[in-house]
Amino acid sequence: MFNPLSRLEYLAIPYTHKEQKVMDERFALVNAVAAYLTREGRIVYSPISHSHPWVEYGVPREHEFWKNHNLQFLSICKNLIIVTAKGWRQSLGVQFEIATAKNLKISIEYFNPYDESKNLGKVACYRPDQLVGRMSSELSSNKKAPIRG
Repeated sequence: MFNPLSRLEYLAIPYTHKEQKVMDERFALVNAVAAYLTREGRIVYSPISHSHPWVEYGVPREHEFWKNHNLQFLSICKNLIIVTAKGWRQSLGVQFEIATAKNLKISIEYFNPYDESKNLGKVACYRPDQLVGRMSSELSSNKKAPIRG
């Protein structure tokens, strides 16, 4: 019997930061990665893409608040995709997601968003240390990343 959830993949990226602009840039980056993967035919759930806009409605953004929510989604996924953006090794959320995936025997894939061959558009053409402060303005002028053939 076909299970529609059997192809679902969970997209993780470091998110929480003391600076709002860094979180906004991480949100933009994960959306670019999600779009890229979707164009490749993959079925992804991106918790940051899903929940980042809710903050303006009073929903907390801290990992502890989202831990159980994200666990429910991760537990039904076949694969965890880690976006290796700056800070991913230190991120409590990403490390929790990795530990959970290992515990549940979910495969783990690492996605380098700064690999120009991925063609994420202007979003990922900078090294992590160059990214802060640039991504938002770059994205506003490049809403759709072209697909290389």
